[in-house]
Amino acid sequence: MKRATSLIATLFVIAGCEQSQTTTPADYAFTGGLWFNGEGFEERTIYVRDGYFVDDADNATQTVDLEGAYALPPLCEAHNHNLGGGDEPEAWIRRYLDDGVFYVGIMSNLPALTDAVRPLFNTPTSVDVRFSNGTFTGPRGHPIPTRERLLEQGVYPGFTVETLADHAYFEIASEADLDRAWPIAQGFEPDFIKTVLFGSDFHAERVNDERYEGYRGIDPALLPALVERAHAANLPVAVHIESGADLRMAVEAGADVIAHMPGYARPTALDPVDADLAAAAGVTVITTASFALNFARNPERFDEVYAIQSENLRLLRDAGVSLALGSDRYMDTSHGEADYLHEMGVLTDAEILDIWTRGCAQTVLPNRQVGEIAPDFEASFIALAGNPLDDWLMTTNITYRFKDGAPLVLD
Repeated sequence: MKRATSLIATLFVIAGCEQSQTTTPADYAFTGGLWFNGEGFEERTIYVRDGYFVDDADNATQTVDLEGAYALPPLCEAHNHNLGGGDEPEAWIRRYLDDGVFYVGIMSNLPALTDAVRPLFNTPTSVDVRFSNGTFTGPRGHPIPTRERLLEQGVYPGFTVETLADHAYFEIASEADLDRAWPIAQGFEPDFIKTVLFGSDFHAERVNDERYEGYRGIDPALLPALVERAHAANLPVAVHIESGADLRMAVEAGADVIAHMPGYARPTALDPVDADLAAAAGVTVITTASFALNFARNPERFDEVYAIQSENLRLLRDAGVSLALGSDRYMDTSHGEADYLHEMGVLTDAEILDIWTRGCAQTVLPNRQVGEIAPDFEASFIALAGNPLDDWLMTTNITYRFKDGAPLVLD
């Protein structure tokens, strides 16, 4: 693809990952492109001034001919855990940018490990990431046993079982526990709050049952108080759920985001009443449908989950529930989730692109004007060699990247 001759790139290196950083954001006119409008692609000329899309720019200093490429907002991942610590963060940044994924929501991380790599994120030449930090859960609830197993495997250097508590998770059994834990959690400056409902309609029977360690969450009676504190601090609340009952309790408590679509791990059907309740409340549900691939080695169970997922997704879509695309799969950048939804065939490809761009970006970054190619929105987009609505594989054929008002060139 041709570049305007005046575009000058300056190379820079982040820990061995070569990328190019472009000139200071300037005025641009993008011609020759077809732009996604939520339903399809239309030919337009798009203007950028000072890092934002604008109606026009008569004095645009640079013109870029997209030569028939199909442009859409950046792709996004609303639910993952693969940034904010761990090995090779620079390689993950490069992979996300290669895949056209500019925005990521990390739903549980260890602040001490994240702080060491935080400068790598949220720059014009990196991915924009929001971190929840430690998860609020119930006694021996999810994800405590998982964190302890990872600790045994050496994943959290410098930590012990004792120091994981009130850092990787906050174990809440009463309002007094919440009073104690809340200022600790706030001290780590989370971007949003993550909590867990897991079999909440059976919480009283399971809370002291060792068989359900790791398979329970916070007492649903405490969730409204947690949501109230978070909202008073201008923090959205995302709730891990398993069932329709969990979804209903999360919505009634005032949660903003449902971190999983019911039925992603076991065949659990959603009640239409709960879907209508979520739509009326304006809550967003993150898909995480491809998580079911973790059970593909058990074909019978996978087939059951797949069938329930299809019905639940159709029910949410038809009820008008806001959706965001996210995978919760460690090795994914959200492309696998999008492909899974494409193969499922419940949503149209245009609907998948919409929840992969606008729906996801506005869930991960609710206080920013992102995810749409419209005046006053942040000027970031990717361009594809062909129309993904005709050939879904075009979602991987990215020919141009533009982030935060300037071209992004990957070497």
